[in-house]
Amino acid sequence: METLHRLLRAAREVLDLSQSDVAKAANVSTRTIARLETGSSTVSFKKLSDLRGYFEGFGIRFIAPTETMDWGLAFSLELAPPPEEPGLPNSIYDPLPGRVFKAARVAAGLRQEEIAARAGLGHTTVRRLEKSDVTVSPERAYTLQKRFEDDGFRFVKPDGPDGWHIFVRRANDKR
Repeated sequence: METLHRLLRAAREVLDLSQSDVAKAANVSTRTIARLETGSSTVSFKKLSDLRGYFEGFGIRFIAPTETMDWGLAFSLELAPPPEEPGLPNSIYDPLPGRVFKAARVAAGLRQEEIAARAGLGHTTVRRLEKSDVTVSPERAYTLQKRFEDDGFRFVKPDGPDGWHIFVRRANDKR
């Protein structure tokens, strides 16, 4: 469950919720949420289940770990819609929605400036990508996505009722 605390924070930040908002919904203290998000505290499985249900109400579903992937997030189509023109025969790359970029960055525990430097981009480019600014070139979006993938993230395009998915590779899986 090492990744779960980072994904809880990512879900909260993607939805622009405060720790206080989440604490009230989970009937715990704001301090408990802060400690849970840093991995320095545990809560009961019941509270974790309540938190999962709370975020699902906003369109973010937590996906349980598999053999090769740690916890993941599935976004609703409203939060992370499919590419504008899916299935184009000449489509080489479909940029991730801003919320997915932001979730990956927060789950990685990085500030915009840090991931920008690691990807060789300007931090304003990362900020614009997280806001789904369509004027940013797809090549720059791909550069950022590739950096996250090299760091162990996997992104899955919308298929069916869900929007984009984000998964974190288990630390011992080198695939």
